[in-house]
Amino acid sequence: MMNIDLEKTRRTVFAAAVLIGAAAISACFGDSDTVGKVDAFTERTEPLLEKDNRLAEEYHVLLEQVHEKVRQPEDVESVIASGLLGQIADNADKALANSSQYQEELKRLFDSLDEESPCHQPEVAESLGEMIAEKKQAIVKLRKLENGDLEDSSSMAIVGTTANASAAGMSGMMEMFKACMVPAAMGMTKSEVEEQARKNNES
Repeated sequence: MMNIDLEKTRRTVFAAAVLIGAAAISACFGDSDTVGKVDAFTERTEPLLEKDNRLAEEYHVLLEQVHEKVRQPEDVESVIASGLLGQIADNADKALANSSQYQEELKRLFDSLDEESPCHQPEVAESLGEMIAEKKQAIVKLRKLENGDLEDSSSMAIVGTTANASAAGMSGMMEMFKACMVPAAMGMTKSEVEEQARKNNES
């Protein structure tokens, strides 16, 4: 629980620092179009991120309950009978639905931005889409484990499968793209940012 709270705090502080810095800089320079659109995106997606965090907290509570049961080898079957695997799968389904909505908002944002905006990063939405697809496969395996359709139902299989089904928190990970707000507020183009990064890597 503390790890989730710390991660939420870290994201909040990071986002606040980026937005404050971008606002201060854009008062003098700035790609106001990009800054305005990212601000609007932030407002639209805040409820999705809050739900993402709640689902992550719920997942970790369920996972701890599973771990408590599998510490005793004779209790492996009781994990399956307890319904915990189904609850984790349900949690993951909700998280994926939430992440899919967030991905659509990302696509909407990137489609609206000029290609030379430093915040035009369609690969971020693509990356999230790949993660969603991978998690869907993990949930299928978890459902099979719950129904007794997997040959391996050992404690190790249960721990590994439930860990792979962790779908909440993915949307929050994507928030790091907002670091682009600072160069956008400075009026830098995507090409200029990439060139500066190249020079920094060479030095």
